[in-house]
Amino acid sequence: MSRKRAKRFPKDNDETSIPVADDPIVELILNHCGVRIKNIPAPVALAKVDSQIDAIIEMIDKGNMRRAEQYLYDLVKFNLETGDKSHLGMTICRLTKRALERDECSFVARLLEYSMHLGLDDPVIFTARADIHKARGKLPEALAVYDEMIAQFPENLFARNGRADVLNKMGRHAEALFVYDETVAQFPGNIFALNGRAGVLKKMGRFSEALAAYDETIAWFPDDMVARSGRAEVLKEMGRLPEALAAYEETIELFSENLFARTGRAEVLKEMGRHSEALAAYDKTVEIFHGDAVARTGRAGVLKEMGRFAEALAAYDETITLYSDDIFAHSGRAGVLKKMRGSPDVRGVVIEASPQ
Repeated sequence: MSRKRAKRFPKDNDETSIPVADDPIVELILNHCGVRIKNIPAPVALAKVDSQIDAIIEMIDKGNMRRAEQYLYDLVKFNLETGDKSHLGMTICRLTKRALERDECSFVARLLEYSMHLGLDDPVIFTARADIHKARGKLPEALAVYDEMIAQFPENLFARNGRADVLNKMGRHAEALFVYDETVAQFPGNIFALNGRAGVLKKMGRFSEALAAYDETIAWFPDDMVARSGRAEVLKEMGRLPEALAAYEETIELFSENLFARTGRAEVLKEMGRHSEALAAYDKTVEIFHGDAVARTGRAGVLKEMGRFAEALAAYDETITLYSDDIFAHSGRAGVLKKMRGSPDVRGVVIEASPQ
């Protein structure tokens, strides 16, 4: 059997693609007789599947997709020999989830093609199909999958929340809110629907309602990071800065490495004119999240407002070195240059050239 597989699969350095009609995995699925060939205890079979999935992911991480395909063939064959197509469907769903975490969209798309050949109507497969469309920015296609999923599984929360999330991303906020409202009414304690609804209200500028929605979520889930960060952001948008600052500090106390809470707190301190504290907050954030562009540009902005132009310029230059296309860093740098021209404190400093 290994010789036959070696013929069908190109070598690791062969870039030739395999036509779907000649795909050995499709042939395995289509030719499966539905009879279990090997009787293996379930725990042993599950352990074997786990090890095979780990091996595939390892090859993906190493960029060896040809070897990953070979291992995938072995995995499919083992599933069909020791179980049936439903077992293989569950395995494909588990592998799909692992591959999605690595943004391996092409590999996931292939897995979903195999799942379609199984003829199974599994909610996890539908969800994976929608996820791959979202990852590729194909929101209308993702919405169509969720609609199809809801038609078959009307009570499925993943489908309901997923559909609302896609509508929100498409800018169809009123429709998204309607879906979230329905879901919260039917499933009052669902955290994804609660936070999703609050987030849509925030995007719509309905801040008082968004605040009440986040308060409702926190009543259900006092330690939820998303709800607490969202509540603080709404308070900031409403101009209730002392309350926003307190909310961000409460969030940081619960989640010390929450990036959004730390940058939010620094922004509020800056808006309150407490520049030294804002700078210290940004310094700490950059220390923890060295590569975060928002924290870096925020820090540079505070230095600019403090009149420390040379330091601000250096901070913007460092950000641009890391993120050459960051428009906020470029515009901030231009503002610093404008301030620096003619300043007696920086005469003789070369300030025109941008970092390459």
